Amino acid sequence: IVVLYFAVQLLAAFMSPFPALSMASLQMLAVYTLLFFVAVDVIDRPEDLTPILVVACLAMGLSSLYAMAQKIGVDPFPWADRTAPEYLELPATFGNGNLAAHMIGPAIVIAIYLTRLPKLRGLLLLLPLYLLHLYWTKQRGAWVGLSAGLLLGIVFYLAQYRFNESRKRVAATLVVMMLVGGSLTLGIAALAWIATGTPVPLDHALMLRYSGFDGAAEMIREKPLLGWGPGNYPLFNPLFWTEYEQEYFAVRNSMNFHVHNEWLQAALDAGVAAAGLYLLLVISTVVVGLTLAAHDCDPARRRFGLMVAVLSCVVGVDGMTGF
Repeated sequence: IVVLYFAVQLLAAFMSPFPALSMASLQMLAVYTLLFFVAVDVIDRPEDLTPILVVACLAMGLSSLYAMAQKIGVDPFPWADRTAPEYLELPATFGNGNLAAHMIGPAIVIAIYLTRLPKLRGLLLLLPLYLLHLYWTKQRGAWVGLSAGLLLGIVFYLAQYRFNESRKRVAATLVVMMLVGGSLTLGIAALAWIATGTPVPLDHALMLRYSGFDGAAEMIREKPLLGWGPGNYPLFNPLFWTEYEQEYFAVRNSMNFHVHNEWLQAALDAGVAAAGLYLLLVISTVVVGLTLAAHDCDPARRRFGLMVAVLSCVVGVDGMTGF
């Protein structure tokens, strides 16, 4: 799946209206793809990954400490006007509160996983710092992702009392997650209809995302096979702005450089096939993680599998919402 996803992105870059820009935009994806195969080759046990995960948690902790300093007005390296809305959302070292929130969610999952080791129990002290930073970023997508990950863990745990066979336990977990997710979506739509007369919640941030998703859908419909090419979204998206976006971005003299939805972004960059591969990658990672957690004889590997599944769920849901 990883190779196919990169191959589709590469083909879309070659066929892009601006191939040089698209190829340059694929640099990080190429690095991540290579790192994936390096990790597959050198990491044999969950313990091999522990030092890397510890460093990631500590780095996020330092970034959150920096955010706390920003909160009280202490910042020796201000990157923008401190009255800017983005600055008030405690961007820390990420330049934007939205990006910070995308990293805090995974850091919370990893920190909880690492505390299984007695010598790493101190990482629990980072959780209040992470949660406080996430709260002050005012980003709701990460909370939705963390809620989905927590629900996945609870459903998987309870399924063991009903299903002894690992495949049935995994399948039951996925089915319950889909049913609960669908029910919650319908419930939120019903409450929103009662409150606003529309089936979706309404506020400024959400309206901006809805508008972006609407423009993204129009772009995908126009070029569904290979998309517009990686990195080309900010060049062509203004052609599809809604009136709401036109007024908002004109007043602020700004624009979005991505659609704030990884699934739509994949389709925009490299076509519907790329979006399908991205979705397949997220779902397969969850399935493989749950299967390992349900079937492996080694308790350490079972815990690792559950962490991978929950982490993939958090990243996938947060990347889908992004508000």
